[in-house]
Amino acid sequence: MRTESLVSLLKGGIGFFTPEHAEDDPVATSQDRFGLYEDFQAAQTGIAIAIRFPTGEGLTPGQSKVRFKGVTAGFVDRIRVVPDLSGVMVHVIMDPRAEPVLLSGTRFWLVTPKLDITGVSGLETLTSGPYIAMQPGKGTPQRMFTAVEAPTRTDKAPKHLKIVLTADRRGSLKSGSPVYYRQVKVGEVSGAELAKTADHVNIHVAIDDTYAPLVRENSRFWNVSGIGVDFGLFRGGQIKTESLESVLAGGIAFATPDNESMGERVKNGTSFPLFDAPEDQWLTWKPKIPL
Repeated sequence: MRTESLVSLLKGGIGFFTPEHAEDDPVATSQDRFGLYEDFQAAQTGIAIAIRFPTGEGLTPGQSKVRFKGVTAGFVDRIRVVPDLSGVMVHVIMDPRAEPVLLSGTRFWLVTPKLDITGVSGLETLTSGPYIAMQPGKGTPQRMFTAVEAPTRTDKAPKHLKIVLTADRRGSLKSGSPVYYRQVKVGEVSGAELAKTADHVNIHVAIDDTYAPLVRENSRFWNVSGIGVDFGLFRGGQIKTESLESVLAGGIAFATPDNESMGERVKNGTSFPLFDAPEDQWLTWKPKIPL
């Protein structure tokens, strides 16, 4: 339900908007005539903005909406591929009432149906189609934006120990992939990038502050993404996986040596190698570490 105000809901009313390009037009006089449209989209008027996306998949000009907390705040007018073919520019007409939040800190992202082991989201788009969500921010007035992958958390972010793991390749690890200690999630992957020398990958990991004491100088990290299958001639086969979540989302596990050889606690930025699989000895370590 959209309405200018509670009064207009009860008594009816008319909203109007003067586009920026018409501000120099002559001032209206008595008895001038104007068309009355059903809404701002039918009038094809409002505030024009552009949002750059990696892809415009699912967005349809004239149909796809921009929404804030479920309320329509704009609609997609047209989509064009950027000159270097690296993405698309989505041109949007925003409801004039959204002007106060079209600032440099405002974020836009694409909402599509998502179903995986970590959760379900965007199911409303199964009937209405993908849409652009927005999160108002602060800053200076702006009309050109670059979409983000997900909304910025507005709650107070927890403290983390930030470390770097080095590996020959990223594999299936991505932002949000879990990090386990004794099969308990204690952190997650925050990003990955090629090293400056391009001969390995740096995987950035954030360990929840509560579990930061578990990471010591001699801790060992290994990749638990997917399923490992191990067959022997006389002992049959073994299937190994850290959790069902790590099968789909990827994951990392680590262990710390027993107390006399664990080493000191580490600081932010400490680097560790990421191994493809654990050594048998690592799986027997059971240090007592106060959290």
